[in-house]
Amino acid sequence: MAADMGFKRLLLAGHIGKLVKVAGGIMNTHSREADCRMELLAAFSFRAGVEPHYIHKLFECVTTEEAVWILKKSEKFDLVMKSIVERICYYMEKRSKGKLNVDCIIYTNELGELAKSGEMVYFVGAGTGAPDLITVRGMKLLNQADVVIYAGSLVNPELLAYTKKECEIYDSARLTLEEVLDIMKRAEKEGKMTVRLHTGDPSVYGAVREQMDALDAMNIKYESCPGVSACFGAAASLNLEYTLPGISQSLIITRMEGRTKVPEKESIESFAAHQAS
Repeated sequence: MAADMGFKRLLLAGHIGKLVKVAGGIMNTHSREADCRMELLAAFSFRAGVEPHYIHKLFECVTTEEAVWILKKSEKFDLVMKSIVERICYYMEKRSKGKLNVDCIIYTNELGELAKSGEMVYFVGAGTGAPDLITVRGMKLLNQADVVIYAGSLVNPELLAYTKKECEIYDSARLTLEEVLDIMKRAEKEGKMTVRLHTGDPSVYGAVREQMDALDAMNIKYESCPGVSACFGAAASLNLEYTLPGISQSLIITRMEGRTKVPEKESIESFAAHQAS
């Protein structure tokens, strides 16, 4: 129907109990005769390499909520969810005869969002350099990524240990902006999830805006995951507080002019007049 009405993109958002049926090609999600949720979850779990004793427990579940909790205990949960989402998108795009680009988000009642379709670029802040100072969310995104593009001249390569074995890894220090965008575009066409790993926090000197503008033009979705900026890492290493009562309640983040020009009105001398940190 959406394809016939001229829509180009379709977003499916729903409970796993319904959408897992769609992943099995069952479009009448209210059908009691085709209520094979546990069988489908077991099949996807088997494909993801979940251990047999977890799969057997799935058939004892009454609700998909229970099944999700069991799969959470396995180390393959994210792979199971990713496989389900990819299959949902495949079936819906096939039914529209290729006229629709389908995205999917799966929810549960207790856990909130579980998974979304893979064609997404995540701008992730790597933090101040130490591998254990990346955010938990950033680490999980690296765990799930199919493609990682990292700033090799700035990002600690030890962070790449969080990626899976089959992940494609590219060092952007050797690439032009156009080459980086080509990798993202190819990954999107192949239904892969991309992490663009920037140093510190991407919103501070991250050069992300030019990439986001290009992704907007290509109609590729993206999200940002904040990181720990180097300015906060510096304060932590020196046990300093930037905002001392009676001394300074403002923090100015700036840089000296080098290859990147700084507007004259933003010179260090002009900011020093504020006597802020």
